[in-house]
Amino acid sequence: LASAQTGDERPQNLVVVYLESIEQAFTERETFGANLLAPVESATSGWASIAELGVYEGGGWTMAGIVGTQCGVPLRGPGIGANDINSNEIGADASDYLPAAECLGDVLAAEGYTSVFLGGADAGFASKADFLRGHGYDEVKDLGHWLEEGETEFSGWGLSDRALMENAKAEVTRLHESGQPFNLTVLTLDSHEPAHLFDYCEATLEDELSDVIRCSMEQVAGFIDYLRESGYLEDTTVVLMGDHPKMVAEGGHFWNELAPREERPLFNRVWSPD
Repeated sequence: LASAQTGDERPQNLVVVYLESIEQAFTERETFGANLLAPVESATSGWASIAELGVYEGGGWTMAGIVGTQCGVPLRGPGIGANDINSNEIGADASDYLPAAECLGDVLAAEGYTSVFLGGADAGFASKADFLRGHGYDEVKDLGHWLEEGETEFSGWGLSDRALMENAKAEVTRLHESGQPFNLTVLTLDSHEPAHLFDYCEATLEDELSDVIRCSMEQVAGFIDYLRESGYLEDTTVVLMGDHPKMVAEGGHFWNELAPREERPLFNRVWSPD
């Protein structure tokens, strides 16, 4: 991103969409009955990608993915087992979340960017809001915000990805029209288990979660299409990436398909106007 301070050129905007539990394996038609990521693959045709993007050893949940990508530091070490610490309680008792870390939002705030986060769930969970507000984000719009706004399409986790992406379209338009450089971060929700099959998603596959993932990706693809049709890709860098591989448990969804794999890279796509 160009510097807003030097004035060498107009700084690029940034849009980052974290895709809940989305890994590259979901493109395998022979494994899941369909390429579940076909909508976003089509919408991002020609974009760059990192072939083996993975999580650090000891990572593998949403806050680890957000902090890892935005701050470059792990939230726990590789020697800590899954049962040794409740990952979502990290930072819960602290007055500030990683106050000494310089993260993406901090860097962009110093360059004059407005940073906004949109997520369907309660941002108080896992201290997400504390992290974001403490590291350069000006607004955090989460479950409580959507309830106040009169949204009606919710699962047990929060706002549907369809409604979230419609709000993301409105938000990116508002930010773009402000004329100030911005950073919009969006986190999808529908593919978080226990998944909820909304009425707008037609069940066509053997496993309900497969349909949920496919329909979630359709909503994300619609957002990408909106960015393109609105001309925003001309001055905006866009990053799509899974926040972590899907968590699997014996007897649960996709245990047989995913658990035996040693490598489980995250789905990702990158667009730059350059």
